[in-house]
Amino acid sequence: TPYNSVVYNRIDGSVGCGLNPTMTTNRRPNIQWGTCSTVPDSIPKTVGIFRASYEREGAGGWTHYINDAGTPSRLDDLLLLSIKKGTSGVEIPVDQVELGVTGLGAAVDLSMAPYVTNNQRWHTMNRYWNVTPTTQPNADGVKVRFYYTEDDFLAVQAATNTSTTAITTHEDLLFYKFESDSGVNPDPTMGHLGGSSMNFRALDATIAAYEGDYYAEFEVASFSGGGAGGIGCDVLPCEETPLPITDIALAKSIVLTPNPVFEELGIQFYSNKTEASSLMIYDISGRMMVEQKVEIQGGQNEIRLPLSVPPGVYFLSLKTSEGLMTERFVKSF
Repeated sequence: TPYNSVVYNRIDGSVGCGLNPTMTTNRRPNIQWGTCSTVPDSIPKTVGIFRASYEREGAGGWTHYINDAGTPSRLDDLLLLSIKKGTSGVEIPVDQVELGVTGLGAAVDLSMAPYVTNNQRWHTMNRYWNVTPTTQPNADGVKVRFYYTEDDFLAVQAATNTSTTAITTHEDLLFYKFESDSGVNPDPTMGHLGGSSMNFRALDATIAAYEGDYYAEFEVASFSGGGAGGIGCDVLPCEETPLPITDIALAKSIVLTPNPVFEELGIQFYSNKTEASSLMIYDISGRMMVEQKVEIQGGQNEIRLPLSVPPGVYFLSLKTSEGLMTERFVKSF
C-alpha cells in the first residue's frame, strides 16, 4: 500500500478484546495498535497459579490485572485482580500480581495448622491473591477487588455449617490479608509455610456480583504477604483487630538436624500416640517435592530421611491427627 503508517484497532466484542490479527510488516513500516479498553468477564476456575500479563485502565479509576491465555483472542483472557490506586503512589509491576487456585471443591481446613494452638475451626477458600509492589501505598491506601466463584462460597459454607459462626450469605464471609510479610506463603494448602510470626487482618469487604461470579472489595494500607478468600471460623484467626500468631505449642514442635543438611536429614518430634502419618517436603515456591508415609510411636520419635532434592531452601511438614508440624531447612551442595 502507499501508506507510511497504519493504526490497527483491535476488534471489541461484547466481552474481552476480540481478535489480535496476524500481519506482515514488509509494506507497513510504522504499524501501531489502538487501545483496547474492555475487561474480560472470566476469572480463573482451574487449578493453577496465574500471573498478570498486562493491565487495563477501567472506569472509576480501577486498574484491572489480566492473565493472557495465550490464544489469538482476548476473549479467552482471565481477570485476576483489580486495584484502585487513587493518589496512593503505589507502584506495582504487572507480573507481580498473582492469583492462585489451589483446588476445586472442599474448602481448605487449616484448623490444625502449626500456628493454631487452640484447635478452633479455621477454613479458607481454595483461592488466594498476592501483590508485590516496588513502592508501597502512602497513607491514602488503595482499594482491591478480589474475584471468587459461587462454588468458593458454597465450599466455605459447607465447612462451617456446624459452627457457631455458620455462614448463610456472601455478606457473612470474612476476607483477610497478612499484616506483616515474614516469608508467609499465602497458599492455604501449604499451611502458610514460613509464617513463624504474622498478623491476620480481617477486612471490611463489600460484596458485589460480577458476570456470574463475585468480588469482594476492600481497602488495604499496604501489600504485605498477600491474602486469601472468604473464611469462617469460631475464634482464631477471625478477629476484627490484628492478631499476632507467634506461639507454637511444644507438642507441635519439630527439630531437623543437621541443618543445613547434605545427604540425610534427622527429624525429631514428640507424639502423644502411635499412628500412621504423612511427611511432605516443599520447595520455596510451595511445590511438593517429597511425600512419604511414616509410622510414628507414642513418645519421642526420630526419623532418618535420605535426601535427593537439589540444593536450596525447603520446608518439611509432618501431618498427624494432632496437627501439622512444619520446619524450614537448607539442602547444601
